[in-house]
Amino acid sequence: SIASCGDDGAVKIWNHGAGDLITKWSDHNGSVNTLIAFELNGVPHLATASNDNTIKIWDLNENVLTATLTGHTSYVRALATYQSDGKIYLISGSADKSLKIWDLTLNKHTSNFKGHQGFVYALSSFRMKGLPFVASGGYDNKIIVWDLGTHDIYATLEGHTRYVWALASYMDGETNCLASGSADGTVKLWNLNEKKLITT
Repeated sequence: SIASCGDDGAVKIWNHGAGDLITKWSDHNGSVNTLIAFELNGVPHLATASNDNTIKIWDLNENVLTATLTGHTSYVRALATYQSDGKIYLISGSADKSLKIWDLTLNKHTSNFKGHQGFVYALSSFRMKGLPFVASGGYDNKIIVWDLGTHDIYATLEGHTRYVWALASYMDGETNCLASGSADGTVKLWNLNEKKLITT
C-alpha cells in the first residue's frame, strides 16, 4: 500500500497495484505536512504531522487512530524514527523551532531539542559508530546534527544561504555522509565524521 497526505487535511491509503483508494482519514484539523511508516511490535503503523500542531499515530492493520501526540506549539513539518535499546522512537520537527522525541511504545513525549533560530523543515536519522543521531534543517539556513544518546549538538553545518528544505543521510564506504537541499537552489554533500563540506 501507499500512503499520501496533503493540504486538504486528509490521509489516504492506496492499493499501489490497482490504484484504488482503500482508506481515507480526515482527523487532522489542518494541512498534513508529512508522514512516516514504521513497525511497532510487528504491526505496521503510520505517523502523520499537521498544521494543527499534532502528530497522529495510526494502526494500518486495523485502519484506526491509536494516539494523538500533543506538545508542539506550532505546525509540525518533519518526522523521523530511530531505534534504541529495543524500542522505537519518533522525532518531530516543528515551526516552534524545536525537535521533540516520542517513545512510540508508550506514545509519550520524552525530550526536547532546541538549537534552531527558525522553523525546522527537515529531519534525517542515522547511526554513526553504532549510535543514533539525527540531522535537522531549518529556516535559519543551518543544519544541526544531534547525538540522540547524550542529547548534545554534535555539529552545526553552515553554508546554505537560504532555508534547508530536505536532508538525506547515506554511507560512502565507512563514512557517514549527509545530502542537504536548500531554497538557495543548491544541494550540498557533507562528511559527518569530519564535520565538513564535501561539495556543492
